[in-house]
Amino acid sequence: MLSNRIIELAAIISTNTEKVNGYLEAQGIPTPSFNVDAPPNLGIPKEAIEVDNARRKALAASIELQDLLQGPSACLRPVMNGTSLDAIYVYDIASKVPLYSNISFSNLAKQCELPELDLRRILRFAMCWHRVFCEPERGYVAHTAASRQLRDDPKAMDMAGLMFDECWQSMARTVDAMRTFSSSEPNESGHALAHNTKDSMFDWLGKNPEKARRFTSAISTLVPAGREAAFLPRAFDWASLGASTVVDVGGSSGGVSILLAQEFKDLNFVVQDLPEAINGAEEKVPAELRPRIKFMEHDFFTEQPIVAETFLLRAVLHNWPDHYCVKILQKLIPALRHGARIIVNDGVVPELGTLDLLGEKNIRAYDMLMMTLFNARERELEDWITLFTQADKRFKFVGVKKMEVGTMSVITVVWEDK
Repeated sequence: MLSNRIIELAAIISTNTEKVNGYLEAQGIPTPSFNVDAPPNLGIPKEAIEVDNARRKALAASIELQDLLQGPSACLRPVMNGTSLDAIYVYDIASKVPLYSNISFSNLAKQCELPELDLRRILRFAMCWHRVFCEPERGYVAHTAASRQLRDDPKAMDMAGLMFDECWQSMARTVDAMRTFSSSEPNESGHALAHNTKDSMFDWLGKNPEKARRFTSAISTLVPAGREAAFLPRAFDWASLGASTVVDVGGSSGGVSILLAQEFKDLNFVVQDLPEAINGAEEKVPAELRPRIKFMEHDFFTEQPIVAETFLLRAVLHNWPDHYCVKILQKLIPALRHGARIIVNDGVVPELGTLDLLGEKNIRAYDMLMMTLFNARERELEDWITLFTQADKRFKFVGVKKMEVGTMSVITVVWEDK
Protein backbone atom coordinates (compact mmCIF):
# COMPACT_ATOMS: atom_id res chain seq x y z
CA MET A 1 0.00 0.00 0.00
CA LEU A 2 1.04 3.59 -0.62
CA SER A 3 1.13 4.42 3.09
CA ASN A 4 3.55 1.55 3.73
CA ARG A 5 5.88 2.70 0.96
CA ILE A 6 6.14 6.29 2.15
CA ILE A 7 6.87 5.12 5.70
CA GLU A 8 9.47 2.71 4.31
CA LEU A 9 11.10 5.52 2.35
CA ALA A 10 11.16 7.77 5.41
CA ALA A 11 12.98 5.02 7.31
CA ILE A 12 15.52 4.60 4.49
CA ILE A 13 16.18 8.33 4.52
CA SER A 14 16.59 8.41 8.29
CA THR A 15 18.86 5.35 8.52
CA ASN A 16 21.19 6.38 5.72
CA THR A 17 21.31 10.04 6.71
CA GLU A 18 22.44 8.94 10.17
CA LYS A 19 25.24 6.90 8.55
CA VAL A 20 26.41 9.89 6.52
CA ASN A 21 26.16 12.26 9.47
CA GLY A 22 28.07 9.84 11.71
CA TYR A 23 30.89 9.68 9.18
CA LEU A 24 31.02 13.46 8.79
CA GLU A 25 31.16 13.96 12.55
CA ALA A 26 33.85 11.30 13.00
CA GLN A 27 36.00 12.85 10.28
CA GLY A 28 35.45 16.42 11.43
CA ILE A 29 33.79 17.33 8.14
CA PRO A 30 31.33 20.24 8.42
CA THR A 31 27.66 19.30 8.38
CA PRO A 32 25.92 20.18 5.09
CA SER A 33 24.71 23.76 4.94
CA PHE A 34 23.59 26.45 2.49
CA ASN A 35 25.56 29.05 4.47
CA VAL A 36 27.91 31.23 2.46
CA ASP A 37 31.00 29.61 4.02
CA ALA A 38 29.82 26.03 3.47
CA PRO A 39 32.08 23.88 1.24
CA PRO A 40 30.86 23.42 -2.35
CA ASN A 41 30.70 19.62 -1.99
CA LEU A 42 29.83 17.25 0.82
CA GLY A 43 33.44 16.22 1.32
CA ILE A 44 33.07 12.42 1.25
CA PRO A 45 36.32 11.07 -0.27
CA LYS A 46 36.15 8.63 -3.17
CA GLU A 47 37.56 5.83 -1.00
CA ALA A 48 34.57 5.96 1.39
CA ILE A 49 32.36 3.93 -0.93
CA GLU A 50 29.96 2.65 1.75
CA VAL A 51 29.32 6.17 3.02
CA ASP A 52 28.73 7.46 -0.49
CA ASN A 53 26.34 4.56 -1.09
CA ALA A 54 24.40 5.60 2.02
CA ARG A 55 24.26 9.14 0.66
CA ARG A 56 22.92 7.83 -2.64
CA LYS A 57 20.28 5.69 -0.92
CA ALA A 58 19.07 8.67 1.10
CA LEU A 59 18.91 10.83 -2.03
CA ALA A 60 17.10 8.21 -4.11
CA ALA A 61 14.55 7.64 -1.35
CA SER A 62 14.07 11.40 -0.97
CA ILE A 63 13.35 11.76 -4.68
CA GLU A 64 10.86 8.88 -4.67
CA LEU A 65 9.17 10.18 -1.52
CA GLN A 66 8.81 13.64 -3.02
CA ASP A 67 7.30 12.20 -6.20
CA LEU A 68 4.81 10.11 -4.22
CA LEU A 69 3.78 12.94 -1.92
CA GLN A 70 3.32 15.36 -4.83
CA GLY A 71 1.27 12.86 -6.81
CA PRO A 72 1.39 11.64 -10.43
CA SER A 73 0.24 14.92 -11.98
CA ALA A 74 3.36 16.70 -10.72
CA CYS A 75 5.52 14.16 -12.56
CA LEU A 76 4.16 15.48 -15.87
CA ARG A 77 5.46 19.01 -15.32
CA PRO A 78 8.82 20.28 -16.62
CA VAL A 79 11.74 19.84 -14.27
CA MET A 80 12.41 23.55 -13.85
CA ASN A 81 12.37 26.98 -15.40
CA GLY A 82 15.98 27.88 -16.12
CA THR A 83 15.34 31.57 -16.78
CA SER A 84 16.52 32.71 -13.36
CA LEU A 85 19.88 30.94 -13.49
CA ASP A 86 20.34 32.03 -17.10
CA ALA A 87 19.82 35.66 -16.10
CA ILE A 88 22.15 35.30 -13.10
CA TYR A 89 24.84 34.07 -15.50
CA VAL A 90 24.27 36.60 -18.28
CA TYR A 91 24.18 39.62 -15.95
CA ASP A 92 26.98 38.24 -13.73
CA ILE A 93 24.83 39.03 -10.72
CA ALA A 94 26.92 37.00 -8.26
CA SER A 95 29.94 39.29 -8.69
CA LYS A 96 27.85 42.32 -7.73
CA VAL A 97 26.64 40.98 -4.37
CA PRO A 98 29.00 41.58 -1.39
CA LEU A 99 30.40 38.36 0.07
CA TYR A 100 29.70 38.91 3.76
CA SER A 101 27.05 41.62 3.72
CA ASN A 102 23.97 42.34 1.64
CA ILE A 103 22.74 44.70 -1.03
CA SER A 104 19.28 46.08 -1.70
CA PHE A 105 17.33 44.93 -4.72
CA SER A 106 17.21 48.54 -5.89
CA ASN A 107 21.00 49.06 -5.80
CA LEU A 108 21.65 45.66 -7.33
CA ALA A 109 19.16 46.35 -10.11
CA LYS A 110 21.01 49.57 -10.97
CA GLN A 111 24.35 47.75 -11.16
CA CYS A 112 22.83 45.08 -13.39
CA GLU A 113 20.91 47.62 -15.48
CA LEU A 114 17.72 45.64 -14.93
CA PRO A 115 14.24 46.71 -13.82
CA GLU A 116 14.03 46.12 -10.07
CA LEU A 117 10.78 44.17 -10.43
CA ASP A 118 12.36 41.73 -12.87
CA LEU A 119 15.44 41.29 -10.69
CA ARG A 120 13.31 40.51 -7.62
CA ARG A 121 11.32 37.89 -9.52
CA ILE A 122 14.45 36.29 -10.97
CA LEU A 123 16.32 36.08 -7.67
CA ARG A 124 13.40 34.98 -5.52
CA PHE A 125 12.82 32.09 -7.92
CA ALA A 126 16.51 31.16 -7.70
CA MET A 127 16.39 31.40 -3.91
CA CYS A 128 13.60 28.88 -3.41
CA TRP A 129 14.28 26.56 -6.36
CA HIS A 130 18.08 26.48 -6.42
CA ARG A 131 19.28 27.86 -3.05
CA VAL A 132 21.11 30.52 -5.06
CA PHE A 133 21.19 33.75 -3.01
CA CYS A 134 19.01 34.44 0.01
CA GLU A 135 16.98 37.35 1.35
CA PRO A 136 18.12 37.76 4.99
CA GLU A 137 15.85 40.76 5.43
CA ARG A 138 13.09 41.95 3.19
CA GLY A 139 14.39 43.78 0.14
CA TYR A 140 18.04 42.74 0.56
CA VAL A 141 20.11 40.06 -1.20
CA ALA A 142 23.00 38.05 0.24
CA HIS A 143 25.11 35.10 -0.85
CA THR A 144 24.60 31.41 -0.16
CA ALA A 145 27.19 28.68 -0.70
CA ALA A 146 25.83 28.08 -4.22
CA SER A 147 25.86 31.72 -5.34
CA ARG A 148 29.32 32.13 -3.85
CA GLN A 149 30.58 29.47 -6.26
CA LEU A 150 29.41 31.64 -9.15
CA ARG A 151 31.22 34.58 -7.57
CA ASP A 152 34.52 32.89 -6.73
CA ASP A 153 34.92 29.91 -9.08
CA PRO A 154 35.35 30.70 -12.80
CA LYS A 155 34.67 27.06 -13.66
CA ALA A 156 31.27 27.22 -11.95
CA MET A 157 30.43 30.21 -14.14
CA ASP A 158 31.69 28.32 -17.19
CA MET A 159 29.40 25.40 -16.34
CA ALA A 160 26.44 27.77 -15.99
CA GLY A 161 27.26 29.30 -19.37
CA LEU A 162 27.54 25.89 -21.02
CA MET A 163 24.25 24.73 -19.55
CA PHE A 164 22.27 27.78 -20.62
CA ASP A 165 23.99 28.98 -23.79
CA GLU A 166 24.48 25.51 -25.26
CA CYS A 167 22.48 22.80 -23.50
CA TRP A 168 19.26 24.53 -22.48
CA GLN A 169 18.70 26.16 -25.87
CA SER A 170 19.54 22.90 -27.63
CA MET A 171 17.09 20.91 -25.53
CA ALA A 172 14.31 23.23 -26.62
CA ARG A 173 15.04 22.41 -30.30
CA THR A 174 15.71 18.67 -30.09
CA VAL A 175 12.18 17.54 -31.02
CA ASP A 176 12.25 20.07 -33.89
CA ALA A 177 15.47 18.42 -35.09
CA MET A 178 13.85 14.99 -34.89
CA ARG A 179 10.97 16.23 -37.05
CA THR A 180 13.17 18.14 -39.49
CA PHE A 181 16.01 15.68 -40.05
CA SER A 182 15.08 12.27 -38.60
CA SER A 183 18.85 11.78 -38.64
CA SER A 184 21.78 10.61 -36.55
CA GLU A 185 24.25 13.03 -38.12
CA PRO A 186 26.06 15.17 -35.51
CA ASN A 187 25.25 18.38 -37.40
CA GLU A 188 21.51 17.68 -37.55
CA SER A 189 20.82 17.93 -33.84
CA GLY A 190 18.99 20.16 -31.43
CA HIS A 191 22.25 22.04 -30.98
CA ALA A 192 22.53 22.71 -34.71
CA LEU A 193 19.03 24.19 -34.88
CA ALA A 194 19.41 26.19 -31.67
CA HIS A 195 22.62 27.80 -32.90
CA ASN A 196 21.65 28.10 -36.57
CA THR A 197 24.66 26.14 -37.76
CA LYS A 198 25.35 23.36 -40.23
CA ASP A 199 28.33 22.23 -38.15
CA SER A 200 28.48 19.50 -35.55
CA MET A 201 28.96 20.80 -32.03
CA PHE A 202 32.66 19.91 -32.06
CA ASP A 203 33.21 21.70 -35.39
CA TRP A 204 31.18 24.64 -34.09
CA LEU A 205 33.36 24.80 -30.97
CA GLY A 206 36.42 24.75 -33.21
CA LYS A 207 35.20 27.93 -34.87
CA ASN A 208 34.34 29.58 -31.54
CA PRO A 209 37.49 29.55 -29.37
CA GLU A 210 35.88 31.16 -26.31
CA LYS A 211 33.00 28.67 -26.42
CA ALA A 212 35.54 25.85 -26.74
CA ARG A 213 37.50 27.14 -23.75
CA ARG A 214 34.32 27.36 -21.70
CA PHE A 215 33.25 23.84 -22.76
CA THR A 216 36.59 22.33 -21.71
CA SER A 217 36.56 24.22 -18.42
CA ALA A 218 32.99 23.23 -17.62
CA ILE A 219 33.47 19.56 -18.45
CA SER A 220 36.48 19.42 -16.14
CA THR A 221 34.20 20.19 -13.18
CA LEU A 222 32.06 17.09 -13.62
CA VAL A 223 32.70 15.18 -10.41
CA PRO A 224 31.56 11.73 -11.58
CA ALA A 225 34.07 11.60 -14.43
CA GLY A 226 36.91 12.60 -12.10
CA ARG A 227 35.87 10.16 -9.40
CA GLU A 228 35.56 7.31 -11.90
CA ALA A 229 38.97 7.99 -13.45
CA ALA A 230 40.56 7.43 -10.06
CA PHE A 231 39.29 3.83 -10.12
CA LEU A 232 40.64 3.05 -13.61
CA PRO A 233 43.95 1.58 -12.35
CA ARG A 234 41.96 -1.15 -10.54
CA ALA A 235 39.44 -1.78 -13.30
CA PHE A 236 41.93 -3.50 -15.63
CA ASP A 237 45.09 -5.56 -15.13
CA TRP A 238 47.47 -2.92 -16.44
CA ALA A 239 50.47 -4.68 -14.91
CA SER A 240 49.84 -7.62 -17.25
CA LEU A 241 50.82 -5.39 -20.19
CA GLY A 242 54.44 -5.43 -19.01
CA ALA A 243 56.89 -3.02 -20.60
CA SER A 244 54.80 -1.70 -23.46
CA THR A 245 53.16 1.37 -24.97
CA VAL A 246 49.58 2.51 -24.47
CA VAL A 247 48.17 4.94 -27.03
CA ASP A 248 45.63 7.18 -25.29
CA VAL A 249 43.37 8.05 -28.23
CA GLY A 250 41.50 11.32 -27.74
CA GLY A 251 43.27 11.65 -24.39
CA SER A 252 42.98 15.44 -24.13
CA SER A 253 45.56 16.89 -21.73
CA GLY A 254 46.72 13.45 -20.59
CA GLY A 255 45.16 13.29 -17.14
CA VAL A 256 44.34 9.58 -17.36
CA SER A 257 47.75 8.67 -18.77
CA ILE A 258 49.40 10.56 -15.91
CA LEU A 259 47.25 8.66 -13.42
CA LEU A 260 48.20 5.30 -14.93
CA ALA A 261 51.88 6.17 -15.41
CA GLN A 262 52.21 7.03 -11.73
CA GLU A 263 51.12 3.55 -10.73
CA PHE A 264 52.48 1.34 -13.53
CA LYS A 265 56.16 2.11 -14.01
CA ASP A 266 56.72 -0.19 -17.01
CA LEU A 267 54.14 1.51 -19.22
CA ASN A 268 54.82 4.28 -21.71
CA PHE A 269 52.04 6.47 -23.07
CA VAL A 270 51.34 8.43 -26.23
CA VAL A 271 48.47 10.88 -25.74
CA GLN A 272 46.75 11.78 -29.00
CA ASP A 273 44.28 14.58 -29.60
CA LEU A 274 43.64 17.68 -31.68
CA PRO A 275 46.13 20.57 -31.35
CA GLU A 276 43.83 22.73 -29.23
CA ALA A 277 43.34 19.88 -26.75
CA ILE A 278 47.01 19.06 -26.17
CA ASN A 279 48.44 22.57 -26.45
CA GLY A 280 50.53 23.18 -23.33
CA ALA A 281 49.65 19.78 -21.86
CA GLU A 282 53.24 18.52 -21.69
CA GLU A 283 54.13 21.30 -19.27
CA LYS A 284 51.54 19.95 -16.80
CA VAL A 285 53.05 16.46 -16.71
CA PRO A 286 55.15 15.84 -13.57
CA ALA A 287 58.84 16.03 -14.48
CA GLU A 288 59.56 12.44 -13.45
CA LEU A 289 56.87 11.15 -15.85
CA ARG A 290 57.78 13.18 -18.94
CA PRO A 291 60.16 10.55 -20.37
CA ARG A 292 57.24 8.08 -20.42
CA ILE A 293 54.39 10.35 -21.60
CA LYS A 294 54.50 11.90 -25.05
CA PHE A 295 51.89 13.99 -26.85
CA MET A 296 50.96 13.77 -30.51
CA GLU A 297 48.56 15.70 -32.71
CA HIS A 298 46.10 13.24 -34.20
CA ASP A 299 42.52 13.21 -35.47
CA PHE A 300 41.00 9.82 -34.66
CA PHE A 301 39.02 9.93 -37.91
CA THR A 302 42.32 9.56 -39.76
CA GLU A 303 44.55 6.49 -39.99
CA GLN A 304 46.33 5.56 -36.75
CA PRO A 305 50.08 6.11 -37.32
CA ILE A 306 51.46 4.28 -34.27
CA VAL A 307 51.73 0.51 -34.01
CA ALA A 308 51.24 -0.38 -30.35
CA GLU A 309 50.17 -3.21 -28.07
CA THR A 310 47.30 -1.33 -26.43
CA PHE A 311 44.94 1.47 -27.43
CA LEU A 312 42.86 3.26 -24.80
CA LEU A 313 39.65 5.09 -25.75
CA ARG A 314 38.26 6.74 -22.64
CA ALA A 315 34.99 8.69 -22.92
CA VAL A 316 35.51 9.06 -26.68
CA LEU A 317 32.97 6.87 -28.43
CA HIS A 318 29.94 7.99 -26.42
CA ASN A 319 30.25 11.41 -28.08
CA TRP A 320 29.52 9.97 -31.52
CA PRO A 321 26.69 8.18 -33.37
CA ASP A 322 27.24 4.52 -34.20
CA HIS A 323 28.46 4.95 -37.77
CA TYR A 324 31.10 7.46 -36.65
CA CYS A 325 32.25 5.09 -33.89
CA VAL A 326 32.66 2.41 -36.54
CA LYS A 327 34.92 4.80 -38.50
CA ILE A 328 37.00 5.57 -35.39
CA LEU A 329 37.55 1.86 -34.74
CA GLN A 330 38.31 1.12 -38.39
CA LYS A 331 41.00 3.82 -38.45
CA LEU A 332 42.87 1.83 -35.80
CA ILE A 333 43.12 -1.28 -37.98
CA PRO A 334 46.31 -0.37 -39.95
CA ALA A 335 48.16 -0.08 -36.63
CA LEU A 336 46.84 -3.32 -35.12
CA ARG A 337 48.79 -6.54 -34.90
CA HIS A 338 47.41 -9.89 -33.77
CA GLY A 339 46.75 -9.76 -30.03
CA ALA A 340 46.59 -5.98 -29.75
CA ARG A 341 44.14 -4.77 -27.12
CA ILE A 342 41.57 -2.02 -27.42
CA ILE A 343 40.51 -0.81 -23.97
CA VAL A 344 37.27 1.18 -24.06
CA ASN A 345 36.54 3.05 -20.84
CA ASP A 346 33.04 4.37 -21.32
CA GLY A 347 29.52 4.20 -20.02
CA VAL A 348 27.71 0.89 -20.20
CA VAL A 349 24.02 1.34 -19.49
CA PRO A 350 22.92 -1.42 -17.09
CA GLU A 351 19.74 -3.40 -17.50
CA LEU A 352 16.66 -1.35 -16.70
CA GLY A 353 15.92 -1.44 -12.98
CA THR A 354 19.36 -2.61 -11.85
CA LEU A 355 20.57 0.87 -10.84
CA ASP A 356 19.30 2.85 -7.89
CA LEU A 357 16.99 5.73 -8.79
CA LEU A 358 19.79 8.29 -8.62
CA GLY A 359 21.99 6.28 -10.97
CA GLU A 360 19.10 5.65 -13.35
CA LYS A 361 18.25 9.35 -13.52
CA ASN A 362 21.89 10.29 -14.12
CA ILE A 363 22.49 7.84 -16.96
CA ARG A 364 19.21 8.78 -18.66
CA ALA A 365 20.11 12.46 -18.32
CA TYR A 366 23.50 11.86 -19.95
CA ASP A 367 21.84 9.86 -22.72
CA MET A 368 19.40 12.67 -23.52
CA LEU A 369 22.20 15.24 -23.43
CA MET A 370 24.23 13.19 -25.92
CA MET A 371 21.19 13.11 -28.19
CA THR A 372 20.59 16.85 -27.83
CA LEU A 373 24.14 18.03 -28.47
CA PHE A 374 25.74 15.37 -30.67
CA ASN A 375 23.04 12.97 -31.90
CA ALA A 376 25.10 10.43 -29.95
CA ARG A 377 24.04 8.08 -27.17
CA GLU A 378 24.96 6.00 -24.16
CA ARG A 379 25.07 2.26 -24.95
CA GLU A 380 24.12 -1.04 -23.38
CA LEU A 381 26.63 -3.90 -23.53
CA GLU A 382 24.90 -5.50 -26.53
CA ASP A 383 25.18 -2.18 -28.37
CA TRP A 384 28.93 -2.09 -27.74
CA ILE A 385 29.46 -5.66 -28.95
CA THR A 386 27.44 -4.92 -32.09
CA LEU A 387 29.55 -1.81 -32.69
CA PHE A 388 32.82 -3.76 -32.65
CA THR A 389 31.39 -6.40 -34.99
CA GLN A 390 30.18 -3.73 -37.42
CA ALA A 391 33.64 -2.18 -37.49
CA ASP A 392 35.35 -5.50 -38.24
CA LYS A 393 34.69 -9.09 -37.22
CA ARG A 394 38.33 -9.37 -36.16
CA PHE A 395 37.53 -7.18 -33.15
CA LYS A 396 36.80 -9.85 -30.52
CA PHE A 397 34.97 -8.88 -27.35
CA VAL A 398 36.81 -10.31 -24.32
CA GLY A 399 34.92 -8.94 -21.35
CA VAL A 400 33.62 -6.00 -19.39
CA LYS A 401 34.25 -4.87 -15.84
CA LYS A 402 32.14 -2.24 -14.13
CA MET A 403 34.08 0.36 -12.22
CA GLU A 404 33.51 0.73 -8.51
CA VAL A 405 31.50 3.94 -8.79
CA GLY A 406 29.16 5.36 -11.41
CA THR A 407 28.18 3.71 -14.68
CA MET A 408 31.59 3.67 -16.39
CA SER A 409 33.03 0.28 -17.32
CA VAL A 410 36.17 -1.09 -18.91
CA ILE A 411 35.47 -3.06 -22.08
CA THR A 412 38.32 -5.21 -23.37
CA VAL A 413 38.56 -6.08 -27.06
CA VAL A 414 41.35 -8.05 -28.74
CA TRP A 415 42.36 -7.88 -32.41
CA GLU A 416 42.51 -11.41 -33.84
CA ASP A 417 44.08 -11.46 -37.27
CA LYS A 418 45.01 -15.13 -37.63
